[in-house]
Amino acid sequence: MSSNSGNVTVDGVSVQLTSAKGAFVANLADGEDAYASQNISSNIGQVNITGGSLQATALYGTAVLNKAGADTKAVQNIASNNGCVACQ
Repeated sequence: MSSNSGNVTVDGVSVQLTSAKGAFVANLADGEDAYASQNISSNIGQVNITGGSLQATALYGTAVLNKAGADTKAVQNIASNNGCVACQ
């Protein structure tokens, strides 16, 4: 949702807006060696933005869940930048 992933480069203005009302947003990693990545109004992985960036997430009456089971990995970014290339 309103997201970039992996080696993001924006040379101008970047606006990312996500809004939800009465929703359930889930990021689940189930099963052996499972991987789940959820980015809401976010950039992830070697982010380079020149010239301004606005990232906003507006949630009303909304639940956000990030769950990782045994031997799994769940990565969640909300209205954020994350330069972690391994977290893509």
